Amino acid sequence: MSAVAGLNNERDLLLRAREILAGGWTQDVSARNAIGEPVSWSAPSARCFCASGALARACDDPNASPAAWRAPYAVAFARLTDVLRKRGAQSSVQKFNDAPERSIADVLALFDAAIEECAQ
Repeated sequence: MSAVAGLNNERDLLLRAREILAGGWTQDVSARNAIGEPVSWSAPSARCFCASGALARACDDPNASPAAWRAPYAVAFARLTDVLRKRGAQSSVQKFNDAPERSIADVLALFDAAIEECAQ
């Protein structure tokens, strides 16, 4: 079954992306390999991800066209952006992730809040 087809809804997608992030987080690039070199989020060697890279990886399906995962990605990304706005943040998801003072706990908390909103 494809990754996108296996995700039943926005909450499932955010949960999967959170799981990916918890396995390895990075800043300033979408993904890094095991020795810390920047790679594409879609690279098989990718081991840690930024927030948007993890979300893209959660949607990724090598057997589907990019159009098949762009819509689920956009919906989940909009949810993360909405949570940031409700918290008064003026930055994008990428800038939030990449802020020097940011930690993985902060980024995971953003995903947790978005997941919680999906449950309401």
